[in-house]
Amino acid sequence: MVCDDDRVIGYYGLAPTVIEPNVVSRKIRTGRPPDPIPCLLIGQLAVDSRYKGKGIGSALVKDAFLRCVAGADIVGGRAIVVRAIDEEAERFWQSWDFMPSRDNSSIRIRSLEDIRAWLSGLGG
Repeated sequence: MVCDDDRVIGYYGLAPTVIEPNVVSRKIRTGRPPDPIPCLLIGQLAVDSRYKGKGIGSALVKDAFLRCVAGADIVGGRAIVVRAIDEEAERFWQSWDFMPSRDNSSIRIRSLEDIRAWLSGLGG
């Protein structure tokens, strides 16, 4: 959560979730993943419209990625899942390299392997 004084201006939620193997890429299914595949869900990412364009959304995504990587070690997660509520959200998550699931373009997925590599490239 990000606040400006007493006002919440950005937030997200995290939760464990699962996804069926037939809706994800081979990269996520590599080896013998459980069925369904354990994942982490970034839910309800939001930034107050008065603060858009100030990097708050990007900072929240990076924070969520760090927490998901840590959580994946506990729950055995293979990917991060998001649910895009509209076309703007789909474009936002696509800009973060989330790919649509095979059966629902509003469900976007990115492997934790990719996230770890991206974070290590940042030095984080």
